[in-house]
Amino acid sequence: MERYKVENTQLGAHPLAFNGLAGELFKTWLICWLLPTPTLGISFLWYRAAAFRYFTGNTHYEGLQFESDLTGGQYLKLYFVMWL
Repeated sequence: MERYKVENTQLGAHPLAFNGLAGELFKTWLICWLLPTPTLGISFLWYRAAAFRYFTGNTHYEGLQFESDLTGGQYLKLYFVMWL
């Protein structure tokens, strides 16, 4: 799904490219869904931050590669601000 969204997005006349594979995030996703009760759902925020870093790191535009160092704690702060 992410590949479809990215590769169907253009900036000007140039499309973005995505070279990630869904299987690379599967282990992180599985851990997230095995730990929701003991972590009170915080594992979901950890996964969303990991997924954002992965998707950002695998998105390219005209030879430029994007990157992010967003952590689960920073994602939690953003989530809190959105709910205020």
